[in-house]
Amino acid sequence: RGKNSRTPMAKSFAMLWHSLALIAIFSVMVKSDGLDSVDSIASIEEFEEKVLKSDAVTLILITMSKSDDAAKMKGVDHEECGRAEGLMSEVKKGLSPYGIEIYTGDYDNLGPIASEFHVRKRMLPVALFFNTRARNAGFIKIADAGFVKEHVLDLLKESSNPKTEDGKFSKITLQLGGGDL
Repeated sequence: RGKNSRTPMAKSFAMLWHSLALIAIFSVMVKSDGLDSVDSIASIEEFEEKVLKSDAVTLILITMSKSDDAAKMKGVDHEECGRAEGLMSEVKKGLSPYGIEIYTGDYDNLGPIASEFHVRKRMLPVALFFNTRARNAGFIKIADAGFVKEHVLDLLKESSNPKTEDGKFSKITLQLGGGDL
């Protein structure tokens, strides 16, 4: 028999192994890229939609990309920005089960938003925490992923953020005019 004269059963077996290998490779790609990756917010409009208008409690890390313009980079700790960005996947893993959305954003793209929430370049990286519908954010220190998770959950418990039926936190809607709480 020649090299290409495999039996139909051998051909089916080879195709099965090839298919299983492709599925395994795809699974690894989805695991490393999909579920744990942190989305980036690239514009003010996107920030308004995904953070301020959302019912979900949100944490967004503001950093700054490196640039060749030395004046623009003055005062920015790029090592610390890189370290904080590296922690965000782990932060997302820890907080996603509670319904908390995690994003990153670049200071250059979100400058007016950063300014509104009193974030300056010399302060980067900064994590802003939005647990109400008001245009108000808390600052979260990015020490390590466990610290961030505990700090966020403590703040949510202190502020009595409501939970949905599936146990996920949602934003507080502030009432004006002395309405019943």
